[in-house]
Amino acid sequence: MPTISIIGSVLPVMRIGHLHLPKTAGSALFDAFKGMKTPKVRVCPVRFERQFKKQDDLKDYDFYSGHMSFHTAERIGGDFITVLRDPVDRFLSIYYFWRSLYQREIERTRATTLAINYSLDDFASFFDDKGLIEALYNRMTWQLAYSWEVDMRNDWRQQHKLNDLGVLELAKENLSKFKVVGFQERYSDVVEKLNGLYGINMANKEVNVTKSRERAHDISPETLAKIRSWLHLDVQLYEYALTTFGQ
Repeated sequence: MPTISIIGSVLPVMRIGHLHLPKTAGSALFDAFKGMKTPKVRVCPVRFERQFKKQDDLKDYDFYSGHMSFHTAERIGGDFITVLRDPVDRFLSIYYFWRSLYQREIERTRATTLAINYSLDDFASFFDDKGLIEALYNRMTWQLAYSWEVDMRNDWRQQHKLNDLGVLELAKENLSKFKVVGFQERYSDVVEKLNGLYGINMANKEVNVTKSRERAHDISPETLAKIRSWLHLDVQLYEYALTTFGQ
């Protein structure tokens, strides 16, 4: 059986690649692996797609976790794991998280500036903003199918002649290759499954939780309809995942 070499022990698994979908408890999972004392797993410090692209050699670590595309995850190899989230709730979480980042003067980008200066209803109307499209428009489906980056989406779709249904089906097919598909709403189950599967003892702690935010049931039907227009593929993918991996 392939092994991960670790300090003071040997873990009988291949390397693990965590495809982190934004706002799905990915930072908590990264910190949990990084914080383990026994066994001590070599955690790759690279966290973002642009950084993975610049890395010629990605073979020196045991655990890889980041906002990586499925295309990049395949290059890394090993056991794939991911955590999904209800798409509407993920949209809301991102919006309020960006507002929080701006308010706390942690991040002043175009995205956080739009979030802080516009109501949720107005924010959900910016269908022509490339940055928001990459972060929000069927992000889970595209990240799992190939890449969420707009230019790569368009080139790849044209090359393979895929419509929306084809992209969705490919994301479903790719999910079947994952060792663990979990759900943010049941994050403790994800930790328990990983601990049992790999014989480890990760801690279950919350990270980057936005406390002050609205929930879907607090929002007007008109605004919810706008939000869902960003997520038609993600909603179908999430429902499929719940049925297939939710037990």
